[in-house]
Amino acid sequence: MMGDSYVTPDLSVTVDPVDAARTVSSVYGDAAPGAKYFQSTLDSDHAWVANTAAAGQWITLDLGEVVTAVGIVVRPNADEPTLYVKEVKIYVSDDAVSFRSIKGGGHFSTGLKGASSDESARQGVYS
Repeated sequence: MMGDSYVTPDLSVTVDPVDAARTVSSVYGDAAPGAKYFQSTLDSDHAWVANTAAAGQWITLDLGEVVTAVGIVVRPNADEPTLYVKEVKIYVSDDAVSFRSIKGGGHFSTGLKGASSDESARQGVYS
């Protein structure tokens, strides 16, 4: 269409909001953002640990503005590599109230293998 334009996303940019910009369904020990069991940034010393292993636990990241996301990165717990996310379902929202699944359903098996010295086996990148 005339007047429409497409901007190619910059794939070199990683958006990794601080823990205070994240909300979770539950957290082990009712920890506050930034505490040991409520850390989930990519360079965290620890990881978010839900209060239960039951299905349906979730984490929401507020990116601060509407962005075009082209993928996600999921890593296991750095200090407990046997704890890791096995599946993710991705939903998006423009207002943090109404959420919708992404094209294709947004359901991925992470493929993470847990404890491993091979970083590629410990990090899932989806696009």
